[in-house]
Amino acid sequence: MFAGVVVSKTMLTNQFYRRLVWPTIAPITRATRQQALNGHNHNGGSNGVLLWWSRRLMSSNNGGGGGGGSLDNNFLTAQQSLKGLTAEPDNDIKLRLYGLYKQATSGQCTAPKPSAFNMVDRAKWTAWSQLGQLSKSEAMQQYVATVNSLTGADGGGSGGQTRGQQTPNDKEDGQHLLVEKRNGVTKITLNRPDKFNAITKPMYESIASALNDAANDETIKLAVIIGSGKFFSSGNDLSNFEQAFKQFKGDMRAGTEQSAKVLQHFVAAFIDFPKPLIGAVNGPAIGIAVTTLGLMDCAVASDSAYFQTPFSSLGQSPEACATFTFPHIMGFSKASEMLYFNHKMSAAEALQCGLISRIVPSAQFDDYIENWIFGDKGLVNTCYPKSMQCSKQLVKNDSFRLKLHEINKEECDTIKERWISDECLDAIQKFLQKKK
Repeated sequence: MFAGVVVSKTMLTNQFYRRLVWPTIAPITRATRQQALNGHNHNGGSNGVLLWWSRRLMSSNNGGGGGGGSLDNNFLTAQQSLKGLTAEPDNDIKLRLYGLYKQATSGQCTAPKPSAFNMVDRAKWTAWSQLGQLSKSEAMQQYVATVNSLTGADGGGSGGQTRGQQTPNDKEDGQHLLVEKRNGVTKITLNRPDKFNAITKPMYESIASALNDAANDETIKLAVIIGSGKFFSSGNDLSNFEQAFKQFKGDMRAGTEQSAKVLQHFVAAFIDFPKPLIGAVNGPAIGIAVTTLGLMDCAVASDSAYFQTPFSSLGQSPEACATFTFPHIMGFSKASEMLYFNHKMSAAEALQCGLISRIVPSAQFDDYIENWIFGDKGLVNTCYPKSMQCSKQLVKNDSFRLKLHEINKEECDTIKERWISDECLDAIQKFLQKKK
């Protein structure tokens, strides 16, 4: 989706998962298909065809199967066991199983490398080709061991529960976004410190909802967004691509359309927020965690913070109205460094160019925010809420907000095309390969 650093392995569909068990390896003629159905369907239905076809493959690939009967049987049993899993393995394991199956039945990969645009086939090709000269028997052994670890057949498995089975996007995100109302302040805390506060799709929706709720709550004077742990936010969680891909059964364009709508709605909540909105940047900020600062009314940062928008390194384009706010705040030259050239801006540089209003020592940051907002001489006790809102309305009036909404739509229309571009898909694929 948007510029960020956290990613799942790749985007795979349920259809691809089924192909792990019954991949297309060689053409089956009408005669051999009928032979399988009529004369070799010992187990009934498609399972019989699968077993017969697997034996046919093993016979042709292993010289009739001589000397490997026990391993061959274990290999066939593992394929059947894989179909009975109650929990779907994560993508790392799917790809590994695919690569091992191909290596065991066809040997070393000699197929041409698929284009970057075809991400599923590219990921499958990589999983197979990286096995190199691994022998067929070794590939079979590793395949069997991997399946046994999933089913618990080796005594040390997880009984079908696999690493990464439940992703942040699959469950309620309340624990990943903390919303607290206190003394007239809505405090929104990004709470995924183990993932550097990368933002999932439910978090985007929850942040927008929290801002809209605070806007309509007469008891709320202002809102503040902060991160937990050492990062403010590493930006978009690129597993959002995977979730959209699965939701729309591999239709990339439908997935990007839906993602663009989520983005536009998210940014609109910042544009329309009528009360003071503060960014408390407790650590590094990347991607959309930086661009949204341009829509806030004030941002302060710890001395451990830095700011980066790596759009061109990911083959993407800016969002959150940064194409307007960044030149407006810091001038065209510095904005170009950020938006085109992936410049990593220090806290001192951000202060100098006006992206933030002050720098606070990291060790004192939490205490500073607490006193600045809630202290005896803090904002809550010294600033009348209607006065602040009237001032903001003059600074960001209706025509200004209308302009931002137009820019938001234009940016979203552009980025959804970038998400399916060769450059973006190639960049994501390279990132996946670096993570291995």
